[in-house]
Amino acid sequence: MADTWLDIVTDALLEINAQAPGEPVDPAAQAIAQRRLNRIIDSWAARRAYAHAEVFTQYNLIPNLQPHSIGQAFSITATALTNNVATFTAANNFAVGDPVTVSGSTNGGGIFNVQNVPVIQASIGSFQVSLFGANVASAPELNAAAVLGPGPIPTFVSADRPPRIDGAALVLTDQTPNVDSPILNIRDADWWANNRVKSLATNVPTDLYPQYQAPLVNLFFWPVPNYAYAVRLRTRTVIQRVSDLTQVFLAPEGFNLALTLSLAELCCRPFGKPVPADLAAAARDARAVILRNNDKSPRVGSADFGTQSNSRGGFNYYTGM
Repeated sequence: MADTWLDIVTDALLEINAQAPGEPVDPAAQAIAQRRLNRIIDSWAARRAYAHAEVFTQYNLIPNLQPHSIGQAFSITATALTNNVATFTAANNFAVGDPVTVSGSTNGGGIFNVQNVPVIQASIGSFQVSLFGANVASAPELNAAAVLGPGPIPTFVSADRPPRIDGAALVLTDQTPNVDSPILNIRDADWWANNRVKSLATNVPTDLYPQYQAPLVNLFFWPVPNYAYAVRLRTRTVIQRVSDLTQVFLAPEGFNLALTLSLAELCCRPFGKPVPADLAAAARDARAVILRNNDKSPRVGSADFGTQSNSRGGFNYYTGM
């Protein structure tokens, strides 16, 4: 049987003798451990070494929009209305009590834009809010999405807020087959500050300045795209925040033990337990399994046999000459 997030929490507390074998975990202890688990996940998300995949996701550009934005949001596929309760079908990690904002959800020709309303029911596949505080408009919109908190809704809906944009390409969708035109210049704030004409427009942007704000990343394409092409962004896949401990734990090999032992370390202090003598080393070794998957051998220059030397000659490490 597959492990759940609750299994990881339980095993972590067992590691430090804060939990008796076979006994259910106290709800208050669950809440403490879950908060610390999410802090570990948040910390790991900021480091490339803990990313378990690099993905290339295509998004549609909106002509003359500056900036576009990307961040964690959940695409809504259906809406049902019963007894003043709206049920939104969307893969999500909301928990009961979370404030959510929904934009562009349609039902029966109307729009139900929910602004910072608490969730009253949540599952992996849907969530519910009361219609109290909802704004019912008269015309439908496209691309319904939901976010945690008051918003705003990002232009590009992502499974998580990318810690870095590692690459980008303009997708020429008017070609058959579509053609990727790499945006080679991923710029920084100094470059953007020195850009004299920020509003210059064209159909083929050549540069991208990602502004890493929270909760959204603002994407300043330059020149400003004025044609509805698409863009393909290279980002990292990381473990997502846990809102329901009963959900099945899904992650690549090595993450289960690394999270369990790392959580055990972090729970010692709030549960008043001493750190077991071998726990720190075991947790470090478990994390090293993940980190080694992302190790890359550095490029090494050589003037040995078979490679081009420089005009000054070189050193032969076999002969010492």
